[in-house]
Amino acid sequence: MKKHDPLENIIGRVEDLDKVSLGNLVSRLARERKLLGTVFNSLREGVMVIDANGILLYANSASANLLGFDADETGSASLWKLVPDLARTLRFTRAGQLTGESGISREITLSYPEVRAVRLYMIPFEEEVSGVSVARFAVIVADITQEKSRNRQEIESERIASILQLAAGVAHELGNPLNSLTIHLQVMLRTVQKLDQDSTVAKLQKSLGVCANEVERLDGIITHFLQAVRPTPPDLSDVDLVRLLEESLEFLGPELKAAGLTVEVSVDTGIPVVSGDRNQIKQVYYNIIKKRTSGHERQWSDQSQCHCRR
Repeated sequence: MKKHDPLENIIGRVEDLDKVSLGNLVSRLARERKLLGTVFNSLREGVMVIDANGILLYANSASANLLGFDADETGSASLWKLVPDLARTLRFTRAGQLTGESGISREITLSYPEVRAVRLYMIPFEEEVSGVSVARFAVIVADITQEKSRNRQEIESERIASILQLAAGVAHELGNPLNSLTIHLQVMLRTVQKLDQDSTVAKLQKSLGVCANEVERLDGIITHFLQAVRPTPPDLSDVDLVRLLEESLEFLGPELKAAGLTVEVSVDTGIPVVSGDRNQIKQVYYNIIKKRTSGHERQWSDQSQCHCRR
């Protein structure tokens, strides 16, 4: 059963109203209009009403801010002139009028007042004007710029995760042949050491040593890579930072010497023992020191002070 609006019944008998009732009716209409205006202006989405020629009949505050036009232009300006990006996505007749489609949904990139992505819904309806039914269109515009950005970030994160997972699988598979190479190189080195020493054997022994070192270096790279893409919780224990620094410099000594670097460590007295992961702190030292040594193709010497302060 259709419900009848009491206000509609009163408006239908407006000619029969006295001045007091008419005043009350006008006041009530003003309150209703103000309430609806407050509701629509509180929405985050832009809400507009246009006619078939695109003339803007109503626009809430969000639509004016979102699309970059002055709300005072309502009633005279064409929405297509105010926002040309919208006109290019909608269907018009030869007369420049909108077709009476059942509804339109579009995602549009606007260039004014700033570059942003919006989702547009347009639904046709009819309004009776002076006893004649005329076409109207309700247009709702929602800002989806952040949503699109989040989607792109999620897709990029998934892509990176897939690449890292693939790379981790490849790195893990590389570990098996490297282990095999290490074993065979050790066998070859022991065999060479048993031979009579001459210049040829010495060169062969040196070459095998270089190969063993390179295999060990590759194994270290793979280990560090897997630790980076598959991080584990820190194994906390009491750590002497100075001692760890000395161990790191001792391990990287040959590399520092090859780069022509001399490192002097100067520390304050009373460096406290801290709680940390020994291996991860060592990795931090390695990264800092190796960054200093990388890219030095020319021979030069440098004195660096590594300070550890409380």
